Amino acid sequence: NNFNFILLSVIVFILQLMELVDMVYIHFFYFSFLFLFFKHLIKKFLFYLGSMPHQTLDPIPISSSLVAAIQTIVSRNVSPLDSAVVSIGKIEGGYSENVISDTVSLQGTVRTFTLETQNLIKKRLSEICQGIGQAFEVKIDFEYRVGYPPTINT
Repeated sequence: NNFNFILLSVIVFILQLMELVDMVYIHFFYFSFLFLFFKHLIKKFLFYLGSMPHQTLDPIPISSSLVAAIQTIVSRNVSPLDSAVVSIGKIEGGYSENVISDTVSLQGTVRTFTLETQNLIKKRLSEICQGIGQAFEVKIDFEYRVGYPPTINT
């Protein structure tokens, strides 16, 4: 199968240029071994291209939906007589304009005056992450770190 051999040779050459592998010796006999060895890398670089978005899950629009849903927590779950702020301060993801990222990271803060409101927001954040994950068929890792309690001067 000459075409497969040439295709693998080109892929290995590109991986060498990208310094993902040090040195690879290609021989027709080793085709099956090399293909299995590079299957993960080949899949990542071929199927995350922006020209084939239907073959992967794009975390950038998923994170946009997540941010939009998170922004409704205070307006729809916290009493107008209480005070709370939920902010997403950092979104990080992507490699290039023509490659679909495989991960996105979001970081933010929650500020409340009462422990009850803080627990409510933590619960809603977890539920929203779980719901968005199920809706888009992705895994969302949710971590909530409790900082210092609010300082209330009396």
